[in-house]
Amino acid sequence: MTSFSNSASQRILGLCRELDSNASIAGVLRDDDGHTIVRVRPGSESNDAGSLVGALRRRWPLARASTVESALDGSVQAQSVVPTIDEEHGRARSAVAASRWARATAAVAVLMIVAGLALLAREALLAVR
Repeated sequence: MTSFSNSASQRILGLCRELDSNASIAGVLRDDDGHTIVRVRPGSESNDAGSLVGALRRRWPLARASTVESALDGSVQAQSVVPTIDEEHGRARSAVAASRWARATAAVAVLMIVAGLALLAREALLAVR
């Protein structure tokens, strides 16, 4: 397991253990696209993978979290697919671009640039005269 996959799985397990101290890693793998996929099996305290998924979604909103059923034993597990750096960057930009504050800030920035260019043109015209 690469150091990134190990780090990601330990962080995910740490979060899950805040809710369920007996939660354990069911599997860690990397797919062909470079995603780290971590599956966590709920412990005996809570047989609810859904609460673990909710916590994962709140803590890491750019990752994809879901419940999956193990084909081996039929248990329901929490799964987190950690995005690649490029995907994470794209998702973060999309989330920010969708906010009202980002659109308002961009509009103000454009107005400021236009005003600055108008002042620069005015100064250039006054200097020519």
